[in-house]
Amino acid sequence: MGLKIKMAEFKIHNLWPTPVYENNFSFDEDGIKYIKNVTYERMATDNGFISIDRYLINDTRLSELKKEIDLHVENYTKKFLDVKDNADFYMLNSWATRHDPGDWCQPHYHGSSLISGVYYLNSMPEQGGTEFYNPVSKMRNTISVTRDGHSPFLTDKIVSKAEPNKMIMWPSYIEHRSEKNITKKERYTMSFNLLSTTLGNQEHFNWAELK
Repeated sequence: MGLKIKMAEFKIHNLWPTPVYENNFSFDEDGIKYIKNVTYERMATDNGFISIDRYLINDTRLSELKKEIDLHVENYTKKFLDVKDNADFYMLNSWATRHDPGDWCQPHYHGSSLISGVYYLNSMPEQGGTEFYNPVSKMRNTISVTRDGHSPFLTDKIVSKAEPNKMIMWPSYIEHRSEKNITKKERYTMSFNLLSTTLGNQEHFNWAELK
């Protein structure tokens, strides 16, 4: 008789997952035209252009876009980040970026904010999506076996492709970059950072109320 082995039941725990929110919604052509025609300046550290106005979302011509983003922010923070109702998020800053053919953005993260996001204006995958890097950086130095890169537990990076009218949001500490625009057309995006009006625990010394 062969040796019979009965495998014990096992569990897989999703420890420290990073929720990246993604949704699609349409935006009026007048608003898109306005964003494309704002004044841009060359970024100091990247191959791309950024709007001079760093609070662009406050323009009345983008009010519908802001309302739509606000709805998704509430959905993201309450359902996926388990944020309490008294944590009122607001736009810390917002700007438009333009990536000409061949432009790209180096890896970075957004400091002094809690949530960051980007909205693609009629962009296509070939114009470059957003590449996110695994925040568990030590994993890249300890896991050396060959793998196919599809597991969200072990992969070093995951790419969210550029799509028309697509918005993504993520915790601001996640390092990311914009892929290279390999088309002959400019890629336009609307980016923003969010911060809560209340931070920390009111029973501790790290409590702060910003508004």
